[in-house]
Amino acid sequence: MSRFLDKKEILERIKAFYKLKSDAKLASFLGIPPTTLASWYSRNTFNLDLIYEKCVDIDLKWLLTGEEVILKNEYMEKRLELVK
Repeated sequence: MSRFLDKKEILERIKAFYKLKSDAKLASFLGIPPTTLASWYSRNTFNLDLIYEKCVDIDLKWLLTGEEVILKNEYMEKRLELVK
């Protein structure tokens, strides 16, 4: 695994997990302006504290790496089945 996280992929995993169809919906979910999200994509960065706060249903290992999902609860299990 690379030492560097691809933040764009992480943002895409969040969109997929929560079934957000657009970047505007993702920005709304995160409570940030669409321009901030666009900046995150272009700079390959994001606010980790905000992601951690908003994505409580997502296993962090899966979110960061895309590997080995450890289910936190039944809700997440159902959501993950929909993403596959």
